Formats: sequence, structure tokens, C-alpha cells
Amino acid sequence: MGSDRSPGFDGMSAMFYQHNWHIVGSLVTTVVLHVLNEGETQSAFLPSRLITENVLVAFELVHNLKHRKRGSKGYAALKLDTSKAFDRVEWSFIAAVMGKMGFNIRWISLIMKCLTTTTFSFLINGTVSGNVTPQRGLRHGDPLLQFEERIGRLKGYAISRRAPSMSHLFFTDGSLLFCQAD
Repeated sequence: MGSDRSPGFDGMSAMFYQHNWHIVGSLVTTVVLHVLNEGETQSAFLPSRLITENVLVAFELVHNLKHRKRGSKGYAALKLDTSKAFDRVEWSFIAAVMGKMGFNIRWISLIMKCLTTTTFSFLINGTVSGNVTPQRGLRHGDPLLQFEERIGRLKGYAISRRAPSMSHLFFTDGSLLFCQAD
């Protein structure tokens, strides 16, 4: 990693971490392991999982959808690419576009709540400090999808009766959503 490259999301360049690893290394490692083991919804970053597993699952689901011949229910797959939009999307723009496209106001409210309720704080020397409320950007994760599945309004896609239903796959720069089109 080039020490003089652009700073990361935390505003620190690689040089900071390289020169101060003896101070921050154990804390950074602890935080990363906590996210990966306890709160990370991207299955590619879990222990004993490979990044290619999501790709293989996505391929099988899309292939099965394209060649589906039986059943009376329709299903949809939606690819969301957030790689270019992640830090630049103004929330008011998202709400306005969804409104112009005819989305129900309840759906728009749910999406906006998911975006606007996130906050960030910093763990410095073991103490939580500060509270930052972002004004734009998209939050990765799936609390809205999990809720909708739990209450039965979102039904994922299963390639067979005994296969698990999949409603979403998350990748670093985007998502694939699968649902019953009702």
C-alpha cells in the first residue's frame, strides 16, 4: 500500500498506519475482527468463506431464473451498483427520484429512514468518542431487508423446494436482490 496515497474513509493515509502500527495495530485488528465476526453482512469477508462463494451463488440463482420453466409465481433479480455512488449520493435526490418513479410514500420513507438513521463514532484508545451523522452516502448492510423478510413482505428466490430462499447477496461495490414479483 503506497504510504502517500489518498486517505481512507477515516481521513488517515497508509503512512499513518505504517508509522504508528505499534500504537494502533492491536486496536485496528480488534475492530476489524469484531466487524467480520459479529456485524458483517457481506459473506465474502467471513472466516472460512471465499469471496468467490457469493459470485457462484449469484451465478446459479440468475442462471436458474433465466431457465425457469415451471411454476406460476414470477420472480425478479435486481442488481444495484453502489461503487460510484457510495459517497456522492445526496439523500434528497434519492427521495425525489423514487417519488418521480412512482414509488409508494411508505417505501420511500423506509428507504430514507435506513439511510438517515446511521451515525458513526470513533474508538480511540479504547474510549468511544464523537458522534458523526453523515449527510450523504449509502449505508451497506441489510437491516431493512431482514425486517421485510421477517414480517413476510419480502420473499426471496429458491432454486428448488428444499433449497434455502435467497433475497440478497452483498458485494463490496453493489448488491443483488432476488424477490417474488407480486
